[in-house]
Amino acid sequence: APLADPLSEATETRCGDFESPPFSLQSMLRGTAMSLRHTVLRLVALVGGLLVLAPLHFIPVAGSVLWLITSWAWSAFWLAVEHVSTPAARHLSPLSQVVKALRAHPALALGLGASLWALLWVPLVNVFLLPVAVVAGTLAFRALRAAGHFAR
Repeated sequence: APLADPLSEATETRCGDFESPPFSLQSMLRGTAMSLRHTVLRLVALVGGLLVLAPLHFIPVAGSVLWLITSWAWSAFWLAVEHVSTPAARHLSPLSQVVKALRAHPALALGLGASLWALLWVPLVNVFLLPVAVVAGTLAFRALRAAGHFAR
């Protein structure tokens, strides 16, 4: 998070209604622990969901197509969760709150996830994916917070 957190904070500051708190070791350690917890839970959920979807391959003819569509949507959703959880972890919001907020707005979740997924496939553009994803995730977090899904 050496790149993600300062970029996310700068994005929130630029949007207004946010002032970056002064540095403290305690808040840094709490934020780091929350980020690690988010990362582990996201990986478990992503891989677990893909394992649950894997038996679709055993359905003749349509199974692989069905798996392709559902696994892509599952991965796009968790890609959105990953980048919205960056500012959420800084604000000490649990991952369950991030997932609940994005489930309430599936178009936002799949739109953000699909956009980031598409950027991964464009040569040279994918080099700049992380900064774009951090800013996009922060803006999505702010929109979800404005909609009342996160405390101020």
